[in-house]
Amino acid sequence: MKLVIHEIFTSPNPALEPFADTSSISILFLFIFVTFIISYIVCIFAIFQQSEKHSSLHKTNRRSEETIAKSNERDSLVERIKFSISFFQIHITFSEFKQKIIHIVKKKHQNAKSMESKI
Repeated sequence: MKLVIHEIFTSPNPALEPFADTSSISILFLFIFVTFIISYIVCIFAIFQQSEKHSSLHKTNRRSEETIAKSNERDSLVERIKFSISFFQIHITFSEFKQKIIHIVKKKHQNAKSMESKI
């Protein structure tokens, strides 16, 4: 992914000429990447808290060891599915954001071309 981003902003693409300052672009992508990592960590933390809550509920209920084991397996599977869905939603949001940035860059380039043609 890093290579793709590097190719997008270093290739001789006239649509990206208004954004030739790569330092601001790299800061933007660094911010996006850090935000993505933080959201990933928050999701993992939420899963651990949820599992702790479930385990404390199981301890207060007086079930047999087999029932607790089956419940933990089921809860673990549900949590993994929830985490996968959350991670996929974050990935989709990141992809949509990237598409919006590309659209804005193309639009600014078209505006610059129209201004040049008027002159």
